[in-house]
Amino acid sequence: GGWNVSGNADGQLTFTSPYGRQVTSTRQPLRPTTRAAAARISGTTLTYDPPSPERDHPNPPQPTRPREPD
Repeated sequence: GGWNVSGNADGQLTFTSPYGRQVTSTRQPLRPTTRAAAARISGTTLTYDPPSPERDHPNPPQPTRPREPD
């Protein structure tokens, strides 16, 4: 086996080597100069909105109980 990557690309990723060593990485914010240039070119205001489980999954699946026998 090779490397394994798990996690959320908009949040935290965990890279696992073939030997089991794990390295965690998070998304880096834009440099202020890059953000300003992109906003100027696109004519918009760029904001960072971190992932939110409530927003990204407004109706998470609810645990279910087994049905009682009739």
